[in-house]
Amino acid sequence: SPESQEQIVERLRDEGDGRLTGALVTESTVQRTPVEILGSAVLGLAPAKLVTYLAGSTPELRAHVLEACPARLRRELKDELEVIARPPEPDVAAARRELLGSLRAELQRRGISAAELEPLTNGKDTARA
Repeated sequence: SPESQEQIVERLRDEGDGRLTGALVTESTVQRTPVEILGSAVLGLAPAKLVTYLAGSTPELRAHVLEACPARLRRELKDELEVIARPPEPDVAAARRELLGSLRAELQRRGISAAELEPLTNGKDTARA
């Protein structure tokens, strides 16, 4: 589950090698990623995979990912989310892996490590320069 992934990452940060944890991309990374960067990563996914991911995500995460989407795609995704049933967990997990992989690639392309992303503060996305 995403919660247990976050617990493992925190334990690795406390006990492990900082280089490893700096490269890990998890759902908390998605939440901390500025919408401009996340938008580029989202566009790398097939819309059906994105709908599957969003249907299985938390409302907060869903809102952040939707905010990162271009307006037309956001409308289409919201329409699909209104009629789709919650997908099976294996499908959600596969879509999550694709999104995290796309985000990892986008962060690497921009020369940003996941560890550089700061938590959201005052509703603003930030990344250390």
